[in-house]
Parts: sequence; structure tokens; C-alpha cells
Amino acid sequence: MKRITALLLAIALLALPLGGCGSPAPTSTPDPEPTASNPTESETPTPGPVTFTDDLGNEVSVDNPQRVIATLSSFAQTWQLAGGQNLVGLTEDAQTEGKVEIPADVQYVGTYDTLNLEQIIALEPDLVILSAAPRYKQTDLQEALKGAGINFAYFNVTHFEDYLRMLKVFTDITARPDLYDVNGEAVQERVNAILAQVPVASGEKPTVFFLITESRGTRVQNGETMPGRILTELGAENLADTNPSLLSEFSLEGLIAAEPDYIFVLPMGNSAEATAANVATLEGNPAWGDIKAVKDGKYFKVDLEHFMYKPNNLWDESYQILFDDLYK
Repeated sequence: MKRITALLLAIALLALPLGGCGSPAPTSTPDPEPTASNPTESETPTPGPVTFTDDLGNEVSVDNPQRVIATLSSFAQTWQLAGGQNLVGLTEDAQTEGKVEIPADVQYVGTYDTLNLEQIIALEPDLVILSAAPRYKQTDLQEALKGAGINFAYFNVTHFEDYLRMLKVFTDITARPDLYDVNGEAVQERVNAILAQVPVASGEKPTVFFLITESRGTRVQNGETMPGRILTELGAENLADTNPSLLSEFSLEGLIAAEPDYIFVLPMGNSAEATAANVATLEGNPAWGDIKAVKDGKYFKVDLEHFMYKPNNLWDESYQILFDDLYK
């Protein structure tokens, strides 16, 4: 009986699990937290139909366009900043400005002020992004595009808020609100931080002139232009707004008589040599050195990237440059 009892006890012990042996209980590895750049599969944005009113008052409806043409380099870059792809057509300024990631198979549809309608139609786009600004002469194409059954939208981008409006439309189309946060809201916050540093007016505002030099002469920019608006927001008074005669016909005598505190010049030309020659024409005038702003070291040259081409997600840099010239 004792032997039977011992045998039963041994069998029972063998049936018990042994500590430290066998397979460990399975553990789960938590999935990484989703981010804007690494969304989970279920959160991957899916573009859908979007309807909006363009800057010519046209009602436009798009649904995940797959063949897009942009007729300004800055518009093409804004499309890409919104996560847009599938650019099949660009204008030639995209090559010279260097802001756009140019697809290998893209075709060029002329220059921004001389578009090739036949080429645009031949590319069979499902969205053409055009400029409503009169100087680009693109609005004449809308009836022909309607007749060809091609979807299009016009935008007029002069100021920072215009860029934000366009970016919002594009990120709605691409279903990428995260890119509006990065390339729109964050830029707005940086601009606001610069504006918050503008000294509270304790006396007269600094007076300014903003000039463009080119082969056909010198032009004055008023407060409604891109750089003019930035200067106004930074607390300056644009003397071209109070001396409108200078807008139609610039004269150095008129500039001297206005006595601006600051002068800004944007040099332009078809080449580096031509640009330098145009500036030299202005600076070579014997009276140039007698201007108070020039003698006081308050004459600044600015660049095309920040004050002619639209800076888009770098708009705050344009504000910062002029702020530093005015107040530092």
C-alpha cells in the first residue's frame, strides 16, 4: 500500500508545471503612436470631393486630381507643400526659380505670361491652377478651358493671407490638414512673433521707399504691393502712398524731396550682369550719395526670393529681413 501511495504522489508531482521551464506567456508590443508624418493605416487620409470658389468667383469641384498643371512656379510649390503630386505640366519659371521638385516626365506649357493652350489641352489635365493677377494675362484662357471641358481654378496671391487661403484649399483637396499646420499655421505664428516685436509708436513712423531697378528704369512700390504691405505691417509709412505721382513716373528729385528714413531696392535683370548694371545706373547718379537715408546707412538691397517670388512657407523670413533692417 505504501508503494502504491508513493507512486500516485510521484505521478501527481509530474503533472505540476515546473518553475522557469516551458514557454513564457505571450506579451504584446504596443503599436507606435500615430503622428502626422506616420499615420496608422486606418488614419491614412483619403482625398475626396472638394468644392470651393476661386478668386474669379468660379465654383470649382475637384476629386483627388491625378493630372495637375500649375502655371506659376510659386503655385506649383504651394501644391507640393500641401502634399499634392501628379504635376504633369509647369511653366518655365519653375526651372529658373528652383523652388519646385520637378517630376522627370513633366512637360512645359510656355511662360507664365504666354501659355500654350494647345499644349495644356493635349496633357488632358483634371486640374489647371492659374493666376488671376492681370499682369500674367492668364484669365483670357478660362472660356477656352471651359469649352475644352478642362477643370481649372484661379488664384490671386499677393500677400501672406492669400498664400494661406490657397494652401488651405490645396490641403483640403489632398486631405492633408497636417501640412496646413506645418506650412501655414506655424508660419503664421512666426510672423505674429515678429510683428509683436514692432516698437509701439512713441512718435512718427519710420518713412520708407521701396524701389525696383530694371532695364527700363526704376519703379516705386506702394503699400498694396507685397513688400509694401509687409513694411506697413511692420509699422512703417510708405511715402509712395502719400506721393502717388512717384508711382507713374519715378524721379530722383522726388525721392530726395520726400526725404525717406529708409530706402529699399530690389535689383532685377535678365542676368547677374544686367541686374548689377541696373543698380549701378541708380547709384551712379551724382545726387544719390546726397540722400539722407544713403548717408545714414539706411539703404538696403533685398533679394528676389523673398520680395518678388512668393516665399510661401518661408514668408516669415521676408518679415524678419525688413524688421531687422528697420529696427536693428
